[in-house]
Amino acid sequence: MVKGKILEIIKAPENWEIVQQTDGFADIEIEVKIRDNADDDTDFEIPFSDEKIYVRIVGEENGEFVTPLGKLEKNGDFYCCMLEKVPCGGPYLLDFALFDRKNGVYLPLIAKRRRHFYVGDVYIIAGQSNAAGMGRGFITEEAEMGIHILRDMQCWDIATQPFSDLDYSKQSMFLAFAKRLKRATGCPVGLIPAAMGGAPLSRWQKGDLYQKLINALKAHNIGAKAVLWYQGCSDVWEDGYPERFKKFVENLRADLGNLPIFTFQLNGQKFKEYEEENDLKFDILREAQRRAAKEIEKLYVLPAIDATVMSDFIHNAKASNIMLGERLAMQVLDKLYGIGKGADAPEIAKAYFMAEREIRLEFENVTEFLYEFNAPVADFPIKAEDDEGALAIADYAVSGDTVTLFLKRAPKGEVYLKGQSGSDPKNIIIDIGTQIPMLCFYRFKVERGATFGN
Repeated sequence: MVKGKILEIIKAPENWEIVQQTDGFADIEIEVKIRDNADDDTDFEIPFSDEKIYVRIVGEENGEFVTPLGKLEKNGDFYCCMLEKVPCGGPYLLDFALFDRKNGVYLPLIAKRRRHFYVGDVYIIAGQSNAAGMGRGFITEEAEMGIHILRDMQCWDIATQPFSDLDYSKQSMFLAFAKRLKRATGCPVGLIPAAMGGAPLSRWQKGDLYQKLINALKAHNIGAKAVLWYQGCSDVWEDGYPERFKKFVENLRADLGNLPIFTFQLNGQKFKEYEEENDLKFDILREAQRRAAKEIEKLYVLPAIDATVMSDFIHNAKASNIMLGERLAMQVLDKLYGIGKGADAPEIAKAYFMAEREIRLEFENVTEFLYEFNAPVADFPIKAEDDEGALAIADYAVSGDTVTLFLKRAPKGEVYLKGQSGSDPKNIIIDIGTQIPMLCFYRFKVERGATFGN
């Protein structure tokens, strides 16, 4: 040790941190300060020299040198070094030393080491309660080294349920998501839980939750791979969601760069008494969520309408959360890593008249074939309406990636369709290959051909 001196770390990976990688590597900036150690009473002393301070990263599991020695250069009151090309992986340890090549002296410096950090991919979790995690149920999810969180946006920790120390936090879908991702890529995963139960979109439009997240990322010098977003229940009864959501995305990308954003359509919500207005509001918001993925680049959407195992009237239980976390991982693996296929939900692409009382619907993103669980005709999850109101369906046919509706009467005026509509749809349609439901849709216009015109 060096008598009378101590090394104070100013900038370096924190204990348990996941450092965001690029193309399999990260450049890690180190900054320290040297100060007197008033408590040092050793008799052994080596003359101190600025020219002899070095740092490197060591593998914790085997002691191998991950980086060569990097010399800390003096910059004002500080000493700085950039450790380049640190490979994806870990756990890693920072090793500081006094190293005199000429005299063959290598001694550790007095420093509080940084341990258990990794290089990998970091995901921001934002939105409201189903993003924060309110799942209940008896399903075991074990912690895993290399999957860590910035707990309550204050300090890095290994990811265990619940993610937050606050009372409202229960089980989150994102541990299952991270495990699936890590298994497939071999890359450590960092999670930044920032969601809050009951939070309306306004709190994310440069509001308090948004600013808290931005401040935490800056304070901890965190980069991110993508944003995971699940929100909307608090805005069902508010107008103008599409424009307000687009503004949120603009703000986020202005501050954090053009990050990919992965979203969910709202799950079902159960009401004590049925009100048609509730169904309408949910239809409008889910349609806005579907449309957002078509209108905003690098934004993706998945359904959550089959999350029917619930903890209460609105929150997904553990079983549903694990399913949704795995589903999200499938899509992220496809979009960001080029791994796997069939990660998107079936989505209506086209609807047109085949005859006066026959409508054909074509769907995209179908890997095998659509399946409707033999739903009764009266409860078939796709409905039609025209200028006179509801268009009753006499029968339907599902084949491959198409659905055909046979109407009981001739339509009047324009015809629109809605799929899996209402606050809590009774039936759904899935892709039998991926088991993913079709995205809910609302007021999708049926086109008329030359034969069956107005």
